[in-house]
Amino acid sequence: MTPIVHTLGGTGTEWGWSYWLSWLGCERKAWYYSQEERKGLSGGFGTDVGSVAHALMEVYHKRQMTTLQEGDRPDRFAIKWVDPMGLPLEYADKVYTEADRLFRAYREVYPPGEFGEIKAVEAHHRVENFYGCPTFDIRPDLECYLNEEEAEKWGVEAGWYLPDHKFLSAVRSDDVVNVERDLRFAVYPLAYKAAHPERDVKGVIVNIIYKKKIPEFKKILVDYPSEEKIKMVANTLQRAAAIREEQLAKELPDVRTTMCSDRWGQCKFFNQCRRY
Repeated sequence: MTPIVHTLGGTGTEWGWSYWLSWLGCERKAWYYSQEERKGLSGGFGTDVGSVAHALMEVYHKRQMTTLQEGDRPDRFAIKWVDPMGLPLEYADKVYTEADRLFRAYREVYPPGEFGEIKAVEAHHRVENFYGCPTFDIRPDLECYLNEEEAEKWGVEAGWYLPDHKFLSAVRSDDVVNVERDLRFAVYPLAYKAAHPERDVKGVIVNIIYKKKIPEFKKILVDYPSEEKIKMVANTLQRAAAIREEQLAKELPDVRTTMCSDRWGQCKFFNQCRRY
């Protein structure tokens, strides 16, 4: 059986929320970042664990899809890792071991059928002219449909939902508030509805996976955005698109020297950036 080829770190969206939001920070950094080919393990342990765990979940959920013919359904071992950066084997082993530990816990908490009928896994959707952005991409972790019985179990309305897996190191008192305020979870259903107007998308199911010694899980339902939140999304994306268009017309985008470092350290492009 042909394996699913998963290029580590190379599964993000080219024109997604993170790309457009980056133009509201340092314009020079956004420009550098947009030209960088981001493939392979990053060397950031938490990020790499999340990438590998997502790949394991992709295989797991694709095996549950009723729309796939048996011959198209991936074998549970049918995954081929591609790491173009070739980081040390010892580091990669640690990443895979931790990702596998989290995935095994996830599989126990979310057995087949827990998310209703899964319609798609890691599917790419592109929308043109989305709130001022010429092109906008989303790639939901899952696309599922909950019928009346399944929706009642979850305490929600029947319809389409977009589950999104989020890995955190520790439980924080403001996790729910932060998720509810995060505009990316308003953007997802809006872009999905624009791509599929015939589907009654109800919202996003944010599934937080806490990377504790014994993994813990929390589900947060973010409803389809209100008119007020839609205006916030529109204002944010329109401003980002306008800044990008203005900056790309220059020989070299502006730099914000106040953003050369933050609590995480120095900007990764610091040495190649001509700041003055």
